[in-house]
Amino acid sequence: MPIINGAFVFSALTKHAGNSKTGAIAVSYTSQDTCPATCGIKAACYAKNGHALLQWNKVTTGVRGKPPEDFIEDIKSLEPFRWFRHNIAGDLWHVNGEICKLLFEKFVEAMRHLPRKWTYTHHQLTPHNQELLRWSIKRGFTVNLSTESKTEAAKLFQLGWPVCCVTEEGLPNSYLHNDVRFVQCPHSADNGITQCSTCGNGDPLCNRADRKFVITFPGHGTRKKKAIEACSD
Repeated sequence: MPIINGAFVFSALTKHAGNSKTGAIAVSYTSQDTCPATCGIKAACYAKNGHALLQWNKVTTGVRGKPPEDFIEDIKSLEPFRWFRHNIAGDLWHVNGEICKLLFEKFVEAMRHLPRKWTYTHHQLTPHNQELLRWSIKRGFTVNLSTESKTEAAKLFQLGWPVCCVTEEGLPNSYLHNDVRFVQCPHSADNGITQCSTCGNGDPLCNRADRKFVITFPGHGTRKKKAIEACSD
């Protein structure tokens, strides 16, 4: 059994999700133990309710999912036309905040044949993590840095990172903050008409590592009040 940070860790792949948010793409979940303590909305995560929580609990307890090495083999088996959004819930495998280098490199190489693949992380940018994430982006796997601070998001963007920011509700779909353009997730902006599978005219915004803006996600879900409270300028 895979033990990371003293806990069993599993990941689960759904090859054809078809839910209202993602559309018909491949998605995954990873054990809750992978979420770093530094995540600003850990207690208010949108995935801690409804169907997402049900699936996440199954993966966390090992009822569903596989150890990382076996999960990587599942990724290799995805059809070459499949789009892949890693971690509807969960984060990258790590040990005390440092991304597991060997597993991560195998994982990234396993999806080289996929045309669109992306994820999000709340892991801190330690020198070790920066090196791996830069390498990943060059290999075609976009890891979006997640934050709840617009100022932090602008700073990270200016350093050349793809960034996503959780924000309060009621903001414009597009605006400037500290001279950086912020653009709301199309699914949120058009009340759910756009899905990951239809976003960006064939190239989802979150997949674009070189985009010219920060993507915003207004707090949502049953815990959105707590999520919004964690947001800042």
